[in-house]
Amino acid sequence: MDYYHIIRYALKTRNIKVERWVEEDGGGWAYITDRKVIIPRPTSIVGFARCWHEIGHFDLNHTNKKRRYIEEYEAETFAIDKLKHYGVDTKSYTRIAKRYVMHQLQNSFKRGHTIDKVPVEIIKWYGKNFNQYKKKVENLIFAYEKS
Repeated sequence: MDYYHIIRYALKTRNIKVERWVEEDGGGWAYITDRKVIIPRPTSIVGFARCWHEIGHFDLNHTNKKRRYIEEYEAETFAIDKLKHYGVDTKSYTRIAKRYVMHQLQNSFKRGHTIDKVPVEIIKWYGKNFNQYKKKVENLIFAYEKS
């Protein structure tokens, strides 16, 4: 599948310009008001998904009015839906997406957000593995803060 041309077409039809292409393991950024993105070259499933994630911020009209983990959850599920649309296996990317959203959620917890305020749909997305993801991210944050 030609991920690059699919993404170029998606950007063109949405009038979004690429400010810069980054390495595939790099992150992405969506500048909503400027209609620009910084995205990885989509040469793998992960790069393809990360591009859709950033495009999702535009399609979902994200303007930083919601908590960041909620907007990131919405962008990740948007990307996963796009992968499914193109017939791409989503299993490995879904794990990446869940770790990323949990990291954003942990940051929110550090700022005083509590578990009872997390939307039910996000907890359901994690399913029975919610606490497992939460623990992994807590361990990663703890290790990072110690270094």
